Amino acid sequence: MSTDEISNRRCTWLLKQRGFRYWRERDIGQVLPLLATNPDFLVETPALVRFFLELKSLEQDTLLDRIDPTVRTFSIDPMSLQKRANRLVRDAANQLLPYAGNGLPMVIALDNYRQKGISLDEHTLGGLFGELQVQIRMDPITGRSIDECWVRADDGSPLADGRNRHVSAVAALIPVERFDTFEKEDDFSVERKMKVRILYNPDAAVPVPRYVFNDPEDEHVN
Repeated sequence: MSTDEISNRRCTWLLKQRGFRYWRERDIGQVLPLLATNPDFLVETPALVRFFLELKSLEQDTLLDRIDPTVRTFSIDPMSLQKRANRLVRDAANQLLPYAGNGLPMVIALDNYRQKGISLDEHTLGGLFGELQVQIRMDPITGRSIDECWVRADDGSPLADGRNRHVSAVAALIPVERFDTFEKEDDFSVERKMKVRILYNPDAAVPVPRYVFNDPEDEHVN
């Protein structure tokens, strides 16, 4: 079994449960010409919306996974975890780039079934657009604060400052339930309902319609 087989399984569960038709990497050439790279999926919804989907699975341990459980205090740079997600999205964006001229939306799916020390929550997904910082405007005469607001810094993140506009959205694959026990981690041999936590790229050249992922369990991140 390949390291990504479980992620592929979970992704196909999601697509089948939504009634989506899909072609895997080896079959996309039957529908569209293959270029320099092979996306993981070409998907077609019942409303005949087609989009490419590139799937990335979190594999490597983070510092949180390697910490001695007897250690009570430690420090960690949260950006070191964010960079893991950034790297996967950047790699997926490069994989999809040759197909940017096809006029189809492009979705990157992230899967953390191994439960590595990265939470694919709204903060991690938002961090793909740059680190969130407070911007304060000062009065140069009095030195007093005039106003303040939250901004995203262009820190080289994969979607910051309009970067990788061919990426329409990034979605985290999430099972509605897991079957972990004290003796054994869930091997996902039993199908269960899947949902997505999805963040849309406001700078996308070709947006993915929001009704594509409209199950009541889905989470749409602002």
